[in-house]
Amino acid sequence: MLAAFLGCLALAGPGARAQSGYALRFNGSNGVNMGDPATNVFELVGDVTLEAWVRVDDTPPAALGGTCFTILGKDLGPGNNQHKWFWGLQNGRLAYHINGPGYGNGYWVYSNAFPLSLGRWYHYALTKQGDNYTFYVNGEAVGTAAMAAATYDVPASFTTGYSEPCCNMQGYIDEVRVWQQVHSVQHLRHKMCEKLAGTEPGLAAYYRMDEGVNGTCLPSGDVCDTSGNGYHGIKF
Repeated sequence: MLAAFLGCLALAGPGARAQSGYALRFNGSNGVNMGDPATNVFELVGDVTLEAWVRVDDTPPAALGGTCFTILGKDLGPGNNQHKWFWGLQNGRLAYHINGPGYGNGYWVYSNAFPLSLGRWYHYALTKQGDNYTFYVNGEAVGTAAMAAATYDVPASFTTGYSEPCCNMQGYIDEVRVWQQVHSVQHLRHKMCEKLAGTEPGLAAYYRMDEGVNGTCLPSGDVCDTSGNGYHGIKF
């Protein structure tokens, strides 16, 4: 489940520099469960920034408004009108999906299409500020979309790489960051190739995914939240 990561080595974009460590491999049926903390830090009801390094080994689903390769999400289960949000890859784009009572098939917003090479690392980010969502690839904005529908509180666990049977990652995920604030493109470029201290203002959760084969946060988890907030994850 672990693989060596040299995510920034091949990047030509701003702020790129070499970085090494480990990453978690997802095979379409496994994931990481970070729980559903009472602090609601994983409810995307306010302004947020999500980040992750991702390498896919299979082509993401082609149909818009259908399945995707989930990067991060909270999902109560399959079906319409179910509480959920997830962010992932679909049809050569980044996608963000929400659903909840009265939402029917739910709502989607998308980035612009961008080239995606299998087996190559990319840094992805999503910022949500009010009703506006901006998607980033390797520190470059690849589209902004507006969605007036509100993201519901989701009474389900926050997960990495998994969101109901339809929408699971096939590839690798590393350096997951959840911020309770919106970051500028300059901040993303400056920090995306660096490991964080974990004490940065507004950092709600931070998963380096580099514990190694024998790394553990047991008894509270085996994927460590190094923000100091203790939202450790359990692999399943």
